[in-house]
Amino acid sequence: MCYNAAQLTHKILKDAQRLNASPEEIDSLEKKWDNLKSHAQNYYHISGFSHQKIIAFYQENESLNLDLFQWGIIPNWAKTEKDAKDIQSKTVNVRGETMQEKASFKNSAINNRCIIPLSGFFEHHAKNGKTIPHYIWDKKH
Repeated sequence: MCYNAAQLTHKILKDAQRLNASPEEIDSLEKKWDNLKSHAQNYYHISGFSHQKIIAFYQENESLNLDLFQWGIIPNWAKTEKDAKDIQSKTVNVRGETMQEKASFKNSAINNRCIIPLSGFFEHHAKNGKTIPHYIWDKKH
């Protein structure tokens, strides 16, 4: 997962339509969005390590829903708030090939998946000893 990205809030409901949400789901999402949009922000360059709250779609009772979430996983076996924050900082990035093998990710990878509607993401490349971010986006959206 890329952990430097952009999320522009005006595109959230368009993304729901691209996910083939039903008209009833779109109505429900619009109401939910009206309640959330005062708390949501446009992010032109956000790092997963900052743990900002961003919009994500998730499945609930067979319907598409949306809410604000923080990037990172806090497993149910974290005993203290300090342990939870430490684990959250270490679980920003995961490889899709191994996430179901890792204790920190296994339950979420199987049962708690979500879609993070991003306007684009940054892929970093090294050139002449410097790291240069390249912004990747879909021109159609």
